[in-house]
Amino acid sequence: MLKKYKQLFTQHQVSTTGFTLVELLVAMAVFGILMSLAIGVFVSAIKAQRDLGDLMSVNNNLNLVLEQMSREMRMGYFDVSQYEAIMGQINITPCLSSLSFRTMQTNDPKTEGETVTYSFSSADKTIQKNGEPITGKNVAVETLCFRVQQYKKSTNPSANPNYNCNPWRIGISLAVKPKNAKSDVRTYIETAVSMRVFPIEVTTDPYQCRRS
Repeated sequence: MLKKYKQLFTQHQVSTTGFTLVELLVAMAVFGILMSLAIGVFVSAIKAQRDLGDLMSVNNNLNLVLEQMSREMRMGYFDVSQYEAIMGQINITPCLSSLSFRTMQTNDPKTEGETVTYSFSSADKTIQKNGEPITGKNVAVETLCFRVQQYKKSTNPSANPNYNCNPWRIGISLAVKPKNAKSDVRTYIETAVSMRVFPIEVTTDPYQCRRS
């Protein structure tokens, strides 16, 4: 009988055994560490997704802006004064932050021959057309560079019979990022546009590209 009561007492002790305070504190500490890691990963994923969304929005806006610029440049040309101004700047730096040209053909016949100027505003972080911003409000343009190629470095092209009569080629490179981005996220874009208007097509041919 005594043996039976002893067994029941032993079983009762085992069934009522719980966690000690130390074990509970250790378990809570491990749980806290795991939760902190999980929250950190979740927050990083949300932040990366937000940055990616902002960057995609910026790229979409820049694609529209570059398409507009390229379309007008393809049907544009430099008159003598614009060419001489470009040459004066290129002698100082090959990277131009502003570029002016004339349109040979547009959708509106009344604007044919209109002077168009694309420029970079470092104060507003925007690309501007004739002084008006054309980039979105969420876009911060950090750099904009125009490079004019296929030319002769002459200060007076109208008196230079050896002027390069090939169509002008313009390289465009820029760096942009979301305006309100908290992280250092940016994208770099480069493209080139060949003007389809040959100097020989310019009215009065000031470049002496016509040959008898």
